[in-house]
Amino acid sequence: ERVPGILGAMVFADPHDENMVHDVRIFANKASYDAHVDKSNPKLVKAMEDWFSHYDTSVPHKGIMIAEDTSDPATRTSSIKD
Repeated sequence: ERVPGILGAMVFADPHDENMVHDVRIFANKASYDAHVDKSNPKLVKAMEDWFSHYDTSVPHKGIMIAEDTSDPATRTSSIKD
């Protein structure tokens, strides 16, 4: 299923650091960002839970986000957890 406004997305393991995953997503706007983590879509939530179950949560998550406005706390929280 496609979410309108997702212009590109890729996730890949770093070839030199087994604890690093590169996650690049490009959205047309905030609405398309919100839609890609729509928790009312059970199929999407299940896929996200399955994907994140492979993460080692004992290693702190860090990264950068580039957006027009990052003041919304939802842009800095987990896609799964409220």
